[in-house]
Amino acid sequence: MAPAPSKTFSDHLPRQTSGEHEFDSFKAQCFRFLTTYPVKDARDQLADLKQIKSAKAYTSIFRTEALNVTDLSPAESHDRYLRGLTKHVRAQVLQQRPAKTEDARRLAEIYDPLVLASRRRNTTRSLEQNSHEPHKP
Repeated sequence: MAPAPSKTFSDHLPRQTSGEHEFDSFKAQCFRFLTTYPVKDARDQLADLKQIKSAKAYTSIFRTEALNVTDLSPAESHDRYLRGLTKHVRAQVLQQRPAKTEDARRLAEIYDPLVLASRRRNTTRSLEQNSHEPHKP
């Protein structure tokens, strides 16, 4: 006797006799099939999010991910946003004590290019100093 075939996505959809599935029902079924805890998974993704490129790019991704956490409080949003910034940008933003996520975003987008330029200047200066020092055996 052959084993029963494994269930596929379409096997999890409710059977309807009249027409196509309503979009909301279909969307709910998709989420149930993909993950058991969609809000928890979205919250975990938000907690793991880190600024890799510009503050603007980070903000865009943060906003998209934050929409998936349906019970995200303003305080948690503010905390998660700040924790995801690079340490240099976060330090500059925290000095200004922003009260809201939007204030932190505005400050991060101001300080990000300034911090990047300062770090580049320091790196260049360090490289120039090292190239002028005589080599010690």
